Amino acid sequence: MPAVQIHTVESLNEYIEKLAELQEGSSSSLWYRGCKDATWELLPSLYRHKEIDSVAKAKDFEDRIRIHFNNRSLPFLADRPRTEWDTLFLMQHYGVPTRLLDWTENSLVSLFFSVMDCVKTESGRSFETDAAVWVLDPMLWNQAVLASQSYEGGVLSTEDDAVRTYSQLDDIPNMQTLPVCIFASHNSARIVAQRGTFTVFGKGLEPMEKSFVSEKLPAAALCKIKVRKSKIATLQRQLVNAGYTDSMLYPDLDGLAREIKRELGYS
Repeated sequence: MPAVQIHTVESLNEYIEKLAELQEGSSSSLWYRGCKDATWELLPSLYRHKEIDSVAKAKDFEDRIRIHFNNRSLPFLADRPRTEWDTLFLMQHYGVPTRLLDWTENSLVSLFFSVMDCVKTESGRSFETDAAVWVLDPMLWNQAVLASQSYEGGVLSTEDDAVRTYSQLDDIPNMQTLPVCIFASHNSARIVAQRGTFTVFGKGLEPMEKSFVSEKLPAAALCKIKVRKSKIATLQRQLVNAGYTDSMLYPDLDGLAREIKRELGYS
């Protein structure tokens, strides 16, 4: 079975050129996900818990998390979530474990996320691991995953019938196994600034790259661009020079604080 293709870049120009090449072969806009460790899997936070080894266990964890969040979040909310999807996206926004995996339509945003917070070695003069940006063709992925439904569209919205069973794990028998690509409501400044999009996982517990191989999905649906650890500092400088900073991607006081700390060498 074909493995995920891996491309290696050493500069911002090489990265942009590779993405232009990949985009030229696609009929839809590509999505990107940056990882500061190239070995990280495409798996949502809910499914990373060491005790989750079945969809039934995942449902139990999800139910408990959602109940705790709904019961305790009300004092902090100006408006109560109107739908289960609203709750899911709100939990994801605040780092609560969900079946959502963040992506972006902006390739430089993903590169920023992949290289800017890489872990340095004890000496502080180099980095511990390679970084990576995953590249996803959301239209090609959805059409392959939903082929049994003769789906020929593109990215789904939360109102589409094809994702009706994905909002909760309550309808496991009728839920799709593989994740699908969806747009969320742009209900936060961060989602807007980061051009955020999502994949939402179904009852399958496999990372996306393993499903890509096991289900023999189209070769152009998913690939990885790797940045060698020896080139991370170069990419960091080039991104900052291009105007990609913390306060741009986190348009709030948290982002400003991160940027000040980074500029003064605290991170």
